[in-house]
Amino acid sequence: MDKHITPNVKYGKLTALSILAVLLFAVFLGTWLVSAADNKIKSASASPQACNALDVLMLHGTYPNTSLSGKIAARPGVATVDNFDTYAGTPTLAQMQPYDMVVIAGSGWFSDRVGLGNVLADYVDGGGVVVHSAFENVTFSYLQGRWLSGNYSPLVENVQGFTQPDYLGVYSTTHPLMQGVGELLAENKVQATLSSGSVEVARYHTNSTLTMIAYKGRVVALNAFLSRNEAMAGWSGDWGTVAVNAANWIYNCPPPPTPGTPIPTSTATPTVTGTPPTATATPVPTCGISYSDVPQGSPFYVYITCLACEGAVGGYSDGTFRPGNNVTRGQLSKIVASAAGFTEPPEGQTYTDVEIGSTFYPYVQRLSVRGIISGYECGTAGEPCDAENRPYFRTNANATRGQISKIISNAAGYSEDPGTQIFADVNVNSTFYLYVQRLSMRGIISGYECGTAGEPCDTENRPYFRPGSNATRGQTSKIVGNVFYSECTAGDVSPER
Repeated sequence: MDKHITPNVKYGKLTALSILAVLLFAVFLGTWLVSAADNKIKSASASPQACNALDVLMLHGTYPNTSLSGKIAARPGVATVDNFDTYAGTPTLAQMQPYDMVVIAGSGWFSDRVGLGNVLADYVDGGGVVVHSAFENVTFSYLQGRWLSGNYSPLVENVQGFTQPDYLGVYSTTHPLMQGVGELLAENKVQATLSSGSVEVARYHTNSTLTMIAYKGRVVALNAFLSRNEAMAGWSGDWGTVAVNAANWIYNCPPPPTPGTPIPTSTATPTVTGTPPTATATPVPTCGISYSDVPQGSPFYVYITCLACEGAVGGYSDGTFRPGNNVTRGQLSKIVASAAGFTEPPEGQTYTDVEIGSTFYPYVQRLSVRGIISGYECGTAGEPCDAENRPYFRTNANATRGQISKIISNAAGYSEDPGTQIFADVNVNSTFYLYVQRLSMRGIISGYECGTAGEPCDTENRPYFRPGSNATRGQTSKIVGNVFYSECTAGDVSPER
């Protein structure tokens, strides 16, 4: 169940609690009594039965965090996820206490950051669990009052923020917070250090000294800006799993129903990266090729390793693959032509800027003669026509999601009826309609939830694909891997956004 609690209108269990409080106040002349049986906050030794019905309160500024709340609500053992707008008001302790866990994720727009900090500190002192993410363009200390003065957060940060996509690096593979976690990615986070008494559980990969997840007592910090829309804020993965793991672990609940057994608490030093105990299928080929920035357990490891072993992708001279970099049209041509098995000797020169002997010439030419790719008419600024008026391919330009869909779909030979429209921004008249539809129907690609700024929901609430947006080298590897090498990427055939 997911509902929204406004600061000035109490209903459901909040109404019942408020009425009970008033009656007790009148009967006992102002003495606030809450019996152990009526107090919804569970003790540190909650029974397994109580653990199977976690109630979660999401605090957000202005807009409900539908992305994260949906991920939390989907986890086993979660009974309720309610929302409270902290931009419009501040919840009282009595409003928080019916909930097992309070999750703070969003813009950090608080109407009373001192008052909220005080209430959260009281909530934690009373046995509650708090999970909070980083705030947009502000700091963890944006919450003030006793929360700040009492040093409740596991992280203390500097003003500097990071806005490049980064994903899970080294982490404690045995820690309860990380069980069932496969992918964590965030674009926005802050420079953070551990506060006194905190324990670090995970770090980022590229920025390998930056803490990603830490805990202190009954508070867990996620160093990522997890806004209401994961696509807009550049985050994805199993952040909701981490949050639910926090409540189950701190309340000493049995492990969630995922493969594996109860794990002891880890030390403050993260262990080497590994794969959490989730089901796997066909092993990744072991050919001796590896990249320093694509460790085992990272989101695109399976796909990049598979494609590298098949000779479809390559890295850089410094030993990196740079999965977060945008893929260029030249790189895309090489990846797709190689994966599709196009190996004949190329003949002729189709494009002015892809000369015979250049890095991407064989791959671009092989795709071009098959009609899979095309270029841009010569004669525009910076692209003068040669004697043969050949077009330009622009090998160094970033490839868009639409272009990637067209090239991969055509190279794979997909030609079936595209079916009915799936995405709000890719209609039947769109250049990329056929190709996006064919990949989507196979579960290879997916889109973004409608309802965000500039992407209103239509009458069918269809998602958006954003065909004009760029894609990364890691994302492209996943799509190509699922299309051409399903036998070695069978461990994860989930659609790539």
